Amino acid sequence: NFANQEVWGPFVAIVLVLVGISSLFVLSILSENNDPSHVHGDYIIVGGGPAGCSIAEILSRDPTKQVYLIEAGPNNTGKAPILDTVTAASPFVSNSFMDRYFWQFAQEPAEVIPNRPDLRYTGGRELGGGTRVNGMQWVRGTDWGFGTWVDLTGDDLWNVTNVINAYMEIENYVGNTVDPTQRGTGGRLIVTDSMLAPPQTVPTSISEKYVTAVEQMTGLPRLDDYNKLEPNSRVGPFLRWQMTAKYGDTVTRESADLAFLTPDVLKRPNLHVITDAFVTKVLINKAKEAYGVQYIKEGKEKFAYARERVILSAGIQSPVILMHSGIGNATYLESIGIKSVYDNPNVGIDAYNHQGMILVFAKNPSDTISDNPADIYESGAWLPDPNDDPELTPNSSPRRIQTIVINTPGVMLYGLIHVQPLKAGYVTIQDNNPLRPPLSSDRILVSPEGDIDWDTYVNAIKQYACKLRNEYKGFGMGPAVDPSYEMLDPPYSICSDDAALYEYVRTHLTLQAYHWTSTAKMGMEGDGISVTNSRGSVWGVSKLTVADNSIIPHLHDGNTQAPAYLIGHVIGKEIAAG
Repeated sequence: NFANQEVWGPFVAIVLVLVGISSLFVLSILSENNDPSHVHGDYIIVGGGPAGCSIAEILSRDPTKQVYLIEAGPNNTGKAPILDTVTAASPFVSNSFMDRYFWQFAQEPAEVIPNRPDLRYTGGRELGGGTRVNGMQWVRGTDWGFGTWVDLTGDDLWNVTNVINAYMEIENYVGNTVDPTQRGTGGRLIVTDSMLAPPQTVPTSISEKYVTAVEQMTGLPRLDDYNKLEPNSRVGPFLRWQMTAKYGDTVTRESADLAFLTPDVLKRPNLHVITDAFVTKVLINKAKEAYGVQYIKEGKEKFAYARERVILSAGIQSPVILMHSGIGNATYLESIGIKSVYDNPNVGIDAYNHQGMILVFAKNPSDTISDNPADIYESGAWLPDPNDDPELTPNSSPRRIQTIVINTPGVMLYGLIHVQPLKAGYVTIQDNNPLRPPLSSDRILVSPEGDIDWDTYVNAIKQYACKLRNEYKGFGMGPAVDPSYEMLDPPYSICSDDAALYEYVRTHLTLQAYHWTSTAKMGMEGDGISVTNSRGSVWGVSKLTVADNSIIPHLHDGNTQAPAYLIGHVIGKEIAAG
């Protein structure tokens, strides 16, 4: 008996210790899963911008599904007048409100443009995302652009007919002319023509003069609706911008939170909105299946578990979250202490953005400003490639240059934006600390593609500013439109001085649109460029979707608000359909 005790006593003790440890481990798991600070749902959506709000509304229509929308910023719906009322475009708003409503990320010093403190990598950081602070321009894009989505993904999901139908489901369009085969009037998102609602019900005189001058200068007819997805609507001048604004006794911004997270939607018991919660990574198991996210709220680390799917609609943060989750360039991730889950060096390598300049024209003092505060922009144009040799920029949209007229008390501000730059930048994480801002740059004007972009800006000034001045004066293709108009900045005197124009572009290319796209582009498996398939599903990891402008395969040929809603709507419906 003594011998048996010597043999079995320690063994029993070891077994009891192991059982105790196992019990503690099981209890800890059960405790974590039952921790009230953690959440369990069917779908976890990261990012409360236009795509995220759209997806949350769609998925929560099914009362049997628990939907969690997690937003890094605060909920300012109805709280911040600067955002609820109509304001200037985001580059101007950000100068005053960067610390409150934007991601406070800066680009790395650009290699050509002089280093500037406003060289930002940013977007809206609050419920509603960029739609709370943007310029409100509604630009669907072109039929050409969506045709390339089909070509690059091999999926007819994005064909023009499907895209038109999706946009019609999204829109509640109030326009000067409404084509019922192209425009929707029963959707959640109000889109309104400028200079249409009292007290300004007709285009201003500055708008009429600009459109007439561009018609004479280019031979392009004016567009009644630049958002028709058809070849005849690709290029031309137009009187009225289309805005996500709601007209009434006052004019209010129509942001994603107001349009899609309406009181009736928020009353759905299966929809849960968590704000001020910063997602740091996607949780992925050994089978390479996403099952939730890790996030920080009120200084505490928390978890949200997804039974069916994790959806990243985090905009500029989506590629950053992917990399912190182990999806990206495996060699680099492991060098900074992040275990690789799926080696895809395409994450973050193509960060496209729209850049531009603000030129200044003297105007006729009688051309008064619109009486409606929502009419921030008084006309504009979509213009073709200004280069003499179009072979310099093959496979690009017929829409190459966007112009914007802003009527101020003293002068006409003339925005000139290159909507199809060849040069792409990057975004990457610095280390394994998810709280550290990413490294980023749009690398604009960097050789070799940047040389062609530089040429494009210079030629755009020549073709669409210098010649515009001549059209006003009567030295162009038609009669004088208004000789009181004159180029002030740059002065007309440098229009024939290429060296001066190149230097002007270098020092004045400072208008950032914050239209970041293509950092997790969609495509076909093994194509060497994509991160997701045509429906946003991430290569190499199941139950994980990216649904925002990150997946656009090339820079959108126009403002990027509309395609973000489109992507959320289409992919949200795809997920809901299983």
